[in-house]
Amino acid sequence: MPMRLTCKSFLVAIFFLLPGWQAVVQASDKPPLLFGVFPFLPPAQLEDLYVPVAIDLSDTIDQPVQFRTRPSFSDFDNELAGETYDLVFIQPFSYARFSGDAGYITIARRGNPMRAVIVTTEDSPVKVIDDLQNGVLAAPPSSAAVSLLGIEMLLENNLQPGADPDMDYQNSHFACLRRVLIGKADACVTAGRPLSLFQEKSGIRFRTVAESRNIPASTFAVHRRIDPRLRDKIARRITGWHNHPEGRKILSILHQPYYEPSSDSDYDPVRKILEDMRKAGLPEPEAGSSR
Repeated sequence: MPMRLTCKSFLVAIFFLLPGWQAVVQASDKPPLLFGVFPFLPPAQLEDLYVPVAIDLSDTIDQPVQFRTRPSFSDFDNELAGETYDLVFIQPFSYARFSGDAGYITIARRGNPMRAVIVTTEDSPVKVIDDLQNGVLAAPPSSAAVSLLGIEMLLENNLQPGADPDMDYQNSHFACLRRVLIGKADACVTAGRPLSLFQEKSGIRFRTVAESRNIPASTFAVHRRIDPRLRDKIARRITGWHNHPEGRKILSILHQPYYEPSSDSDYDPVRKILEDMRKAGLPEPEAGSSR
C-alpha cells in the first residue's frame, strides 16, 4: 500500500505553486523533504495538526516539506525501518528503536513529559490496577508508547500482560476507548491528549485507574542524511515557535506550550524500559508488528 498522500497534503502542494510561493519553489529548486507523523490520531485530524507545521517549515528552509502519515503503527514503523522520511514526529519508543541503525536524530521534543493512563468508565467496578486481574485491557498497537508503558505498569503490579489480564490491541487510541464503552474491555491504556479529544467529541467521561511514570515525550527527529546545517535550522525554528506570533499559532493548534531542544541521551530511560521488558521475557515489538 503506498504512503498516504492526503487531500490536504495535495492542497499544500498546490498552495506552493500559487504566485506568492513561486519564488520560494523556484529559488530553492530542491526536492521536498518528506515529513512523517506517526498515526496516533485518525489521518484527517493529523492533517489539521501537522499540515500547518509542514507549511511553516517549508517557508523557514525555502524548500517544500510534504506531510505524510500511514494508516497503522505497523505501516509507519515499516517506513521508519526503510528510512523513508527525512523528518519525522515519532513517539519515544519508536525513537529509541529507530535512532540507531535507521539513522534518525532527535532535534526537539515536547516540553511536557509523556505518561500513559489506564482509564475506564465512571461506573466500572475496576477501581485499581489489581482489579484487572482476570480481565481485559485494551490498548493501541503493541508498539505504541502507551501500550509499552501500560505493560510496564502491569509488571510492576505483578500482573502478566497477555494472560492476566488479556491484552486487546486495537489500531488506535480511539478504538481502544470504544472497546471499553461497548463492554469488550475492562479498561484502556491511552494518553492524555487522545483521551481529551475523545471525551470532547463523545461527551463521555472516563475515570483514571492508574498512571505510568513520566518519560521524555514524542520528538521531532531528522535523518542523518540531511545536511547538519539544515537540521539545525529546522531545530531552531521548532524550539523557537514560542517566540513569535506565527509559531505561537502553531503551538496553539498542536496544544503544546513549547518544544525544547533534545539529545539522544534523553531517551536512555526509554531504552532502559525496553531492556527491562526483554529481561521479563517480553520481546520488543518489531517493525511491522500489528498485534
